[in-house]
Amino acid sequence: MNDPHHTDAEGPPSAADALAIIEREQARTSSKVMPNIALFYALWGAIWLATGVLFFLLDPATASWATAAVVAVGVVTSAVLGARPGRGVTGASTRQGLFYGLGWAISLSAVGVFVAGMAALGVPGTAMAVLSPALLALVVGALYLLTGATWSSIPDFALGAWVMVVAVASVFAGLPGNSLVLGLGVGGGLLVVAGLRLTRGRRA
Repeated sequence: MNDPHHTDAEGPPSAADALAIIEREQARTSSKVMPNIALFYALWGAIWLATGVLFFLLDPATASWATAAVVAVGVVTSAVLGARPGRGVTGASTRQGLFYGLGWAISLSAVGVFVAGMAALGVPGTAMAVLSPALLALVVGALYLLTGATWSSIPDFALGAWVMVVAVASVFAGLPGNSLVLGLGVGGGLLVVAGLRLTRGRRA
């Protein structure tokens, strides 16, 4: 005989339970198909930091070659990190990621062309050495601002504002202090955001 007051603890899940299961599975799937974005922040934070130290300690020619090698390693590593998880995945998110990456590539390439134009116009070498990296940091800061605004990410928006402040400050630091300001400021900011993202990922 069934007890009408008995509650079956093994009954069907509630709507809240079902939603929790769906969210858990979505998070598990995303972790398999999406790269850990914190790794990119950590990678490029370390590269900015290393570049700033190199230009502060070494002569410009040696520092330039060393920086080119470090950046090349960073580009290859970024490509590998970004390609592996998303292999075989298609859809709107993939297209959005492609456009986002292209936006960065186009913006930074434009900075390179602009700097070449400055040199062609005869801008003095000392001014170039101060203004060129500051211009690069300004564009990077603007891109992080847009990233934060697009995805409603406070850390990215704050990082963008911070990088732009560091870029302006580096101009007033002069040579060779500007390199150290950019390395510590931009690199340190990226590493802080990487740490925040890693901490948030562990708590999720």
